[in-house]
Formats: sequence, structure tokens, C-alpha cells
Amino acid sequence: RLDEQPYVGIERRREGMFIARSFVDAGPLAYVSHDGDRYFIRDREAGTLAHILVNSVRSFYAEWEESVNREMRGEGRHEFTFSIVPHEGDWREAGLWRLSESLRNPVRTAWPTWTPKPWRRRLPSGDLPAKRSLISVEPANVQMSACYLDGGRLLVRVFEIHGTATDATITLPHDVASATLVDLNANELGSEGVSIDGATVNVKLRAFEIATVATPLPR
Repeated sequence: RLDEQPYVGIERRREGMFIARSFVDAGPLAYVSHDGDRYFIRDREAGTLAHILVNSVRSFYAEWEESVNREMRGEGRHEFTFSIVPHEGDWREAGLWRLSESLRNPVRTAWPTWTPKPWRRRLPSGDLPAKRSLISVEPANVQMSACYLDGGRLLVRVFEIHGTATDATITLPHDVASATLVDLNANELGSEGVSIDGATVNVKLRAFEIATVATPLPR
């Protein structure tokens, strides 16, 4: 809710400017930017929403600009893709966050015989089943924003999107020996609110909370 946000800091010096990563909802219409910049301007008096497609650095030909690449100056040809999505109800009822992520990150196929390390030696050989999930996150108001290897650990970052406390369930392709919360630098925070059951990790999330879970890779 933009009216409740203070205009402080370098990012919000222009009246009505705000940052949105995935989508912007304006009542019965939502705007999803597939590849533009993340800056928007809301003019309450005019009732308009503007998307800043290129947020570039103006050239003053100072010495420090020798280290600035041409992308920061916004030079060259630009093409943008966006979607305008009519919907009923609010953004939660319309599932706009799931829709926006599917539009911005479409499913891509890969050769079924190739699997990246370190899963290669643990996947079954032969024909793959009709459906196989590497990782799944539930319920619908929980989203995964990162999944990566950190030494001998698998780190999965999830967050609650609807503003409601919930129990998140992360299902992995292997049984989990232990699980702990870590910060954004992968430092351990403890395991309060985290439990495991076979290949699933359960995490208690507060409204809009972000949590990163670390589990050891199977040997």
C-alpha cells in the first residue's frame, strides 16, 4: 500500500516512485513486467501508473565513468515485454504472484538424459517417469525464491506472500538428516520452528517472513 510508505532514502526521492519486482496490482488490472526495470511511479491525482523501462546513469564524462559500462548508460536498442492482466477479486484471490512468476520465468526443457551434479549419481537410470519433482513447496501462499548448493549443503529460501502466518512444507528428492535456518550469508541461526520428516522439511513462517533452510546433501 503505497500511501502508507514513507518517502525516504535515495530510492524514493521522486514523488510516487516505488519498486516492485514481479507485478503491480491496480484494482481490476495487474501489470506484469517480464524484463523491464523495477521502478514505477504512481500518480494519485491523475490516477495513472507509469513504468520506468530504463533507469540509466547520465554521462558527465568524469574520470570514474571509465568503469561504467554502456548498459548503465542505457545505450543501444531495447525491447520490452509486459502483460496486462484483468482479474476478479484482490491480488491474493487472483493468485497474481504465481501468475507473474510463470510469465516472467517460463518452464524450459532440457535433455532428459542429462542431470547436473551432485544429483547425477543418485537419479535412477533408464526412462524417467511421466512426472518427477526435484523440489516442491507448499501451501500456495509460500514461494521459493532461491535454491542452491553451498559446499555440502543444499540451501532453500522461501517466503510467505499473503501476509498470513503459515507452516511451510519443503519436499526434497532425498531423505533429510537434519535442517537448520541460516541467514543471507549462510551462517547458521538454529533450528527453532523447523522439523523434518523423511524427505520433507517443515518451517513455521510469520506473515511475509523470509526463511532460508540448510540441509546436508546425502552421501
